[in-house]
Amino acid sequence: MSESPKQREEWIPCPPGKLAKLAGQERVRQRRHFLVRAGSAVGVVALATGAGWFAFRRTGMPADPIFGGIACWRVRELAPQYMMGQLDQAKTQQIKSHLEQCVACRTLLESMQPKMSAHSPHDGNMGRCHCSTCRRDGLVQLLATADSPIATRAT
Repeated sequence: MSESPKQREEWIPCPPGKLAKLAGQERVRQRRHFLVRAGSAVGVVALATGAGWFAFRRTGMPADPIFGGIACWRVRELAPQYMMGQLDQAKTQQIKSHLEQCVACRTLLESMQPKMSAHSPHDGNMGRCHCSTCRRDGLVQLLATADSPIATRAT
């Protein structure tokens, strides 16, 4: 078989180093293509993670039941101040109302109260003293005035 003159004219010899240069350019193109695909995959994962976080994030505290105009998480947050009588009258009344209806919060506050002692060493100083005995006694008096279920069990 002989080659046609047209086929011989299409093939031109390469200058030295031309094939190595083309091979290097192809490797660069393949790396760039790989990085674009990998970057796209990372971008999609980051976008999906961000969208998931945005969709499922919670604003504020978790949704707890609301009794007496105050949520359980807020009662748990204010429990120490409530037990020490440091809250204003409106907030105290909300918590009392909540405790009458919410067994979980009532149980929590009861578990926070120390056991009643037969004798309080600071009977005359309850307004000024901040020891646990005086705070407990003050809480018992506060609850007794509310006629709540906690007061009937604590006294």
